Amino acid sequence: MAQRVSELVGKVVVAASNGEKLGTVSDVLLDETDHHLVGLVVRRGGLMKSEHVLPSAAVQTFGRDTVVSRTAEDLVSAKDWRARAQLPGSTPDPSRAT
Repeated sequence: MAQRVSELVGKVVVAASNGEKLGTVSDVLLDETDHHLVGLVVRRGGLMKSEHVLPSAAVQTFGRDTVVSRTAEDLVSAKDWRARAQLPGSTPDPSRAT
């Protein structure tokens, strides 16, 4: 069943490998050319809040209440994600997120 992008924002992201809560979806990243999903921006809590990107290839399931990632190691820091996008002629490759 299809989900609206607005329904993804606010969902909890957990790792299937150990059940760890990785954060909450705060935004969705779409490809500029054909508008397919390339990743989810995940806001992590704690004392120092930070944003990470969960590449779409790392998403195991879009559940009713949660998004399930394979592992916590699939998250990429927002800084690293932006650096990959700025390489000439390239966009971040979701399959090489770790």
